[in-house]
Amino acid sequence: DISAVDVKTAVQQISPYLEDYTSNDARQVIYFDGWYGLGASAVLRAIVEQPTPSLREKFDRIIHIDYSMWKSRRALQRVIADELKLTQQVAVDFDRHDEEDDFSGVDHGSRAEVRGVMAAITRYLVQYRCLVVFHNGSDGMVDLTSCGIPQPEIFNTKVLWTFRGRLRLNAGIHENVDASHLYLFAYHGRNSNWNAHLAKEAREVSLYTHKLGLGVTPKIAIECCLYLLSLNNQGKKMIDYNWATHASCYWVCDGIIGGGQDNQKWEVAHALQQHIRLEDYSSNVELLGSVNMLDLSSKQWISITDSYFKEVPPEATTLFYGSKKSSPQAVSLPSDKFHKADQLRVLKLCGCTFSFSSPPFHCCHNLRFLGLDRCMDGLQHGEEEEEEKTVNQCGNFSMLWVLDVCHTDWPLAFPQINLAWRRLPNLHKLQVVEPTNPWETERRDEFMAMVNLELLDLSGNSTIQVLPSLSGATSLKTLILDGCVGLEHVGPQQLPPSLESFSLNTAGEDEDLKKKNVEISYISLAGCLRSISWPKTKMYKLRLLCIDTRARGGEVDNRKPAWSRDCSLMVYRQDEVKEYCHASVAVADMRFLQSLEFLWTWARIIRCDKWNLCLSSTSDDDGRGCHKEKMGSHYSTGQLAAALSMPKSLTYHDISIEQISAKIDISSSSSSAQFLPLDLHMDIGEGISDVTDKSSTRARDAIRSVMDSVQSLHVHDSSSITSVAPEHTFGTYISIMNGLKWCCVERCPKLDTVFATNYYYICFSQLEIFWAAHLLMARSVWSRPRDLSLDSGDLSFTRLRTIRLHFCPRLIYVLPMASNNTLSKVLETLHIHCCGDLKQVFLVEQEFLEKIAARHEKGMLGFPNLKSLYLYDLISLQQICEAKMFAPKLETIYIRGCWGLRRLPATDSRRREDGRPVAVDCEKDWWDKLEWDGMESGHHPSLFQPSHSKYYKRRHLRSTVLR
Repeated sequence: DISAVDVKTAVQQISPYLEDYTSNDARQVIYFDGWYGLGASAVLRAIVEQPTPSLREKFDRIIHIDYSMWKSRRALQRVIADELKLTQQVAVDFDRHDEEDDFSGVDHGSRAEVRGVMAAITRYLVQYRCLVVFHNGSDGMVDLTSCGIPQPEIFNTKVLWTFRGRLRLNAGIHENVDASHLYLFAYHGRNSNWNAHLAKEAREVSLYTHKLGLGVTPKIAIECCLYLLSLNNQGKKMIDYNWATHASCYWVCDGIIGGGQDNQKWEVAHALQQHIRLEDYSSNVELLGSVNMLDLSSKQWISITDSYFKEVPPEATTLFYGSKKSSPQAVSLPSDKFHKADQLRVLKLCGCTFSFSSPPFHCCHNLRFLGLDRCMDGLQHGEEEEEEKTVNQCGNFSMLWVLDVCHTDWPLAFPQINLAWRRLPNLHKLQVVEPTNPWETERRDEFMAMVNLELLDLSGNSTIQVLPSLSGATSLKTLILDGCVGLEHVGPQQLPPSLESFSLNTAGEDEDLKKKNVEISYISLAGCLRSISWPKTKMYKLRLLCIDTRARGGEVDNRKPAWSRDCSLMVYRQDEVKEYCHASVAVADMRFLQSLEFLWTWARIIRCDKWNLCLSSTSDDDGRGCHKEKMGSHYSTGQLAAALSMPKSLTYHDISIEQISAKIDISSSSSSAQFLPLDLHMDIGEGISDVTDKSSTRARDAIRSVMDSVQSLHVHDSSSITSVAPEHTFGTYISIMNGLKWCCVERCPKLDTVFATNYYYICFSQLEIFWAAHLLMARSVWSRPRDLSLDSGDLSFTRLRTIRLHFCPRLIYVLPMASNNTLSKVLETLHIHCCGDLKQVFLVEQEFLEKIAARHEKGMLGFPNLKSLYLYDLISLQQICEAKMFAPKLETIYIRGCWGLRRLPATDSRRREDGRPVAVDCEKDWWDKLEWDGMESGHHPSLFQPSHSKYYKRRHLRSTVLR
């Protein structure tokens, strides 16, 4: 121990230990515990701000790391970076990792250090001899080297630290100090002025609030600390003060913190509460002996645990009264105890019985905090009391600021309270937790006039079915509905835009609640969310889930989103009628999908067989870019083509895109595809960017999972996305997008490769229709496989009947064909328009080319179902397929502007005999230059019936007129 009477002498006593590097007993790490837990923080601060001259000479840098209020190792690292003024240098690293963890739902307390920041801190500090002064707010040892502090034993860094500060008086915490550290504590005999040491501790607390711009004077801070310690000492571990929730409420309601504007005193009290370590007091751990040495006597703040007490003293401002929690019987509270307690402002009763209709504290006209825990109405137990229900008698209740009711009959039969909530307009906090009687809200607008309400806690109200409208509670910030398993729906139309925190844990740790069925059928959440933690309890009765994270400027549209207005609660039949949930989700960042994994994984808390995902940064995008009418309306190919914006000028006057589309719909039964959102639909729109390879593994896994589940996909109007399915997202994943049935991609100017995937196994096995338009930079639709040793039994593209591409000027090829690709067997329609760089539609890998030459009839690749070819303005096109094509069912060919194309697919040689040649609409000049293999190969002009337009070129001057 060191002998020190105050902070100054403590600094002088500790300094020699910090300067010692040479003696055998020299320690690199020193722990200081203060005066039995008090004053340690003040001493460490004094060493930093007013070091002795010898300390200044010994160390190049004295680094002050004040982290008394622990959050996480990453937050500690951020404090170190701020102290070293490296904030701007490392801000990008911190922000990127924080954003990833936000979307991954990583708890703030579990966030680890950032390696890049650790390296930056180490590089900066190794050039100095450093003294590190560290206030450790955690419950154990902290490895500062993982944050970037150079290792003391190697780099001559000294560390002085403490667990203490912020009124942390836990008796057992010092046992966690590493045995290798030098342990110091101050002592100056039992006659020390212990309240002076407490004053130093309180002054430290007040300094933190001043940094926030809030004026908590040391005197107020001391009063608040004495209030806490005095009541905690009187309660003898029998009364639950619930300090973590109500400490600030007690200080304001008692009048310790007052003055200023009404809202400001609550803000000041809350800030003060955040800077005091209340965990030890809430959990009733053993406190240090210094508490017993303090003068904590008070006539204002009283806590009584005896079953009998005299009247409340007139000077009392706070009273806690209650029996032991283990006591099975409630203590009767006589009505004559409060007639002199006119100054009483805070009252909490635990395990008491009294007449609710005429409570004994009705004369306490200054009452601001009322807490009732395990209390019962005396009239229910045979007591005959005269009921006084006059409004004037209990008019004091309208002045309440905080009402906390736990395990008590509800509604309270108090006059006025039982009449209407609007009679309590001054309430700031209302808690009705696990009432012993069922509570049903009678009016949907009960809370409309409660404009001061900031916290509403209805935990454990398992019978409540309808949440009252809270839109009028314009100051509400926190809403807690844990255990409200009877709720049928929660939606933004019931909630105010001021809401910051919302909790709906349907079971928690309550074993009885876990056995109950969750009744909630509708959840709607809107706001700037990054992640949602869902309850583990299964919510099988949920029928509609609506989420929209795209709100701007803090404004929330309290209506159902446009894309959810048509949602109906559906049922389907298997062996019996079963109900399922319809989810409509609109998000501004793909990484939010991590919070929705239960929608498409087997371990479901919600049975959701129908969902619609809209990924867009703008709330104007309702995810209906590819269909005009309501969800459920049919949209044919021709209608969709007409909806696309086309160039004003076309090379050929005798055709139009509408005419082409009409011919497609009429001439080919396979082309009557309808772009109707299927049960599992995703829409990706404006403002959505790629998920990069720097995104977390969980983020990439979530996106891959939803892409594998989606049945219909519409990607449009994204100016930043470069690939719908990036290779780093799917990697070597063996199954790729096998749920997808139709896909439409349009107006994405930076899209390079639509599906940059590798093919190791079965891919796109359900895809039937693919449509792309206005992809100005796209070079391919599907990328080439890296692994060419593919098993021919692993089939991909087994249902892709239709491919349509429009105005993709940089497109070089569409799809590479390999041995596991069955596209050639199922393709029916190929329609490509205005793709100037397209040279080959289908590449064929060399290994597959060799197999075709060796095994396929006449060395041609069969397209047994191909019926229609539509090729327009493909000036670079040389081949449709790298292998020669055989299409026995080919019916119609429309070709314009494909002057480099020299071959048509071969067809059935019996067509001439059967009188059904293939109809070809083309330019005569092009037809005359085609190359043919002969009748024996099914490749002869007589098997085709050409027709030529009279006007198929623009008119040009035949000569130049010179003047």
